[in-house]
Amino acid sequence: MKKKTFIRMAALLMIPFIVGALMAGCKKSEPDEGETTTYWDPWETTTEPTTTEEPTTDETTEEPEETDATSTKRTTTVSRKPTTKPTTKPTTKPTTKTTTNSILGTIPDNTAKPPTTTTTTTTRTTITTTTTTSYYKVTGLSFNSASKSIALDKGKTYTLGYALTPSNATNKNVRFTSSNSSVASVSSSGGVITAVGAGTATITVTTLDPNADRDYSDTMTVTVAEVAVTGFEIYGNSMLRVGETATLSVRNFKGEGGKTPTNTAVEWKSSDPYCVSVDQNGKLTALNPGACTITATAKDSRGHSVSVSAIATNT
Repeated sequence: MKKKTFIRMAALLMIPFIVGALMAGCKKSEPDEGETTTYWDPWETTTEPTTTEEPTTDETTEEPEETDATSTKRTTTVSRKPTTKPTTKPTTKPTTKTTTNSILGTIPDNTAKPPTTTTTTTTRTTITTTTTTSYYKVTGLSFNSASKSIALDKGKTYTLGYALTPSNATNKNVRFTSSNSSVASVSSSGGVITAVGAGTATITVTTLDPNADRDYSDTMTVTVAEVAVTGFEIYGNSMLRVGETATLSVRNFKGEGGKTPTNTAVEWKSSDPYCVSVDQNGKLTALNPGACTITATAKDSRGHSVSVSAIATNT
């Protein structure tokens, strides 16, 4: 009887150790309530050792103790010491993962995500526009008129037309000159001819392109036809005392065909210069008493003349 009782008591004493070993196995596979499990974050580089402590669990097992006469309740208390588990925990970014446990429920997962870097690239495009201007140099010049001569009456004007080659030449500047401006004058840039007097003049137009192979030019002969004087009048006092002077003038010239005379110059002459003299400006001088004739003659091919009487007296 005592041997049997001893075996029972030994079996009862082993139960708590067996139960504790089973529970310790469960502890390793599943987290207890209130226990936080930390996982390593591959994004972290700096680590420090931390410890996870398991709370001490006191387990009480009540076992009946049998005796021959009576049964008594015996209480056995088993104490579990905390277990220290070294883990590696990042110090730069603490990470908490969510764990679903059938006993503890859902543990929040606050795992920090790796930082996302957004790179904005601004490209500045510079557009350079190059404008190329072609230069067309002058290669020729000519007057528009097929005839190389024109005839003008005195006082008339005429504009010369000309053409450059090529027509789209870059430098279109030209210069006009006259060989005899007393016959025909010309504006230096506009090519406007003015008939001045009877005769012939040569008008020349010349290019001014510095990039041309040479200066190009063309000529035009201008003939101003003579319009002879057909009439005029002498004005002034021709009656003088000896020693006095006076000046005569000519006016109201008329030309052939009602045109303006080409030349209105006249030549003065006295029939008796000892009595009254006259110079080429029409100035009379009374020298001695008497009478004479003063004549003005047109200086053209026709030679029209007009005469007046001049008288010199002592009183």
